[in-house]
Amino acid sequence: MFFGPGGSAFDASSKAAAVPVIENGVVAGIHFGTAQDGQTVYPDAVTAGTPQTILAVIDDRAENRRQLIEASARSSSRLIAKGLDDIMDIASAAKGFCPEVDVAGMAAVVSSFVFEANV
Repeated sequence: MFFGPGGSAFDASSKAAAVPVIENGVVAGIHFGTAQDGQTVYPDAVTAGTPQTILAVIDDRAENRRQLIEASARSSSRLIAKGLDDIMDIASAAKGFCPEVDVAGMAAVVSSFVFEANV
């Protein structure tokens, strides 16, 4: 899971900044971004050396999902090369979020989820 430094100016772009980190093989975990010179960096994200493929993007905002999927060209190519569908675009409409209009017509919407770290 990747979290940006907060604030609307960094929201979609900060999440998209995590894509190359993931695709290069980051160690699984919760990573918090920091703002640095107008960009978001993830100083605690350690590369594991095994490339990862993004299968789905889950977010409550359509713009965030769009930017993440566009930034995930390597993952998209890997999935299509294996004869699979492209990256799944899944809206979250969890309690406390304000889902956008596009959620109503989507094939898959996550209404709640829990992330548990294995320690």
